[in-house]
Amino acid sequence: MPCGLKNAPGCCSVAKVIGTESWERIMSDKDVVIDKDLIEDNERIARAKVVDDVDWPGPRGPQQELHTDEVSLTVTPHDAGRISSIKAFGHEILRQYQPGMRVFQYGAFPMTPWVGRIGGGLLYSKGRTYQLPLNQPPFSIHGLGRLGEWATDEVIDTPEEQKASFSLDLSPWWPWQATTSMSVEVKKASVRITETLAAATPASGKAEDFPGQLGLHPWFRRHLNDDESDEEASLEFYPDWQAQRGANGLPTGRRIAPMPAPWDDTFGFFPTLAATLVWEDLEMHISTSHSYATVFSHPKDAICVEPQTSIPNAVNAAPGVDVVSPDRPLTLVTDLTFFSTK
Repeated sequence: MPCGLKNAPGCCSVAKVIGTESWERIMSDKDVVIDKDLIEDNERIARAKVVDDVDWPGPRGPQQELHTDEVSLTVTPHDAGRISSIKAFGHEILRQYQPGMRVFQYGAFPMTPWVGRIGGGLLYSKGRTYQLPLNQPPFSIHGLGRLGEWATDEVIDTPEEQKASFSLDLSPWWPWQATTSMSVEVKKASVRITETLAAATPASGKAEDFPGQLGLHPWFRRHLNDDESDEEASLEFYPDWQAQRGANGLPTGRRIAPMPAPWDDTFGFFPTLAATLVWEDLEMHISTSHSYATVFSHPKDAICVEPQTSIPNAVNAAPGVDVVSPDRPLTLVTDLTFFSTK
């Protein structure tokens, strides 16, 4: 799996992320107050953990299909707001659900209102500490989009435009009033996915600022043929740096030179993410509005290239990093463009 590597800049000066030493200090600090009652009571935390510890029922509920002559796409909004299928020139590119899979193991799902791992499920904001559901102990992982059935807000199905929009109220599980949305659009041989995280105004007062992130977690098949008789996909990408991962599994805040595969790591790109997956008969270009992506290459049958607005645990970074306010929602745009190479 080739990866071209550029020169990496020095230490990250953008975000102060909890490293191993400071994390151990925080975990042993008896003065930390956990405001569980503000976001999750024990029953709901336990429910969130059980949801991820058992087999997931898979795609269910209504499906929304969009298509052109070159590309077709299916969204199952009641299944964690997931894009369950993308076919390009007749080839399914996403790992499909199989009995026994867990919620985060197939399709392409939105990560909201955070991406990746939060250590201990502890979120620090404005001098307060919040306990999030530990759905993959010792982490809270991949956000809250799995906990509700996304609503279908709009469908445009005309010869000129193929587009659908979906949304979820995050307020039942998040310390703040917030909504998240995803729109998908297909045009000729391309797919555009636009995710948004916005502060909502509660009935009892005005909307508040909060830290937030957005990401997309696709599982791309390594082989397009079910019998794997075709060549394995190769990933071509040229990151400027890699986020150093500490012993606790979280970014340390340091940037290092990109390392060779296998990866479960976050990379930075200037000015924005650009990557290409090349199969035997198909090529897909990935571009986004932001500069970060996590690449997970350990599975034998799939590879994940996960666009995101910032590195994992950045919600615990310095003030001003990914702050969502009433007049400034957070938006992530991901474009997938396909080329038949037959």
